[in-house]
Amino acid sequence: MEQVVAVSVMGLALATALGAVGTGALAQRATAFRDDALALAEAQMEYVKSQPFSAAPATYPLGVTAPSGFSLSTTSQTLPSTDSHVERVQVTVLKNGVVVGYLEGYKVSRP
Repeated sequence: MEQVVAVSVMGLALATALGAVGTGALAQRATAFRDDALALAEAQMEYVKSQPFSAAPATYPLGVTAPSGFSLSTTSQTLPSTDSHVERVQVTVLKNGVVVGYLEGYKVSRP
């Protein structure tokens, strides 16, 4: 009887350990997607800031080649109660159609 209990306890411990490993792998994969999305968004934001200023709502071209499954969109808008020389730029990163990253910055027209 003691052997059955010992084997049962060991089996339960092993199942718990394997479940934890699986959960950790999923968490690491999600973190990798977020890291990739942030890197893409930052690269696109830097590209937009390097382009000549266009009054909002401007459409800036994509300057980043997204890996397979990822896509980017960039939008801009004039800030309320400011002149038209400042705009908010928003970069959204999608993975298979689901938003996995978002970055917001500002672009200023400098003479």
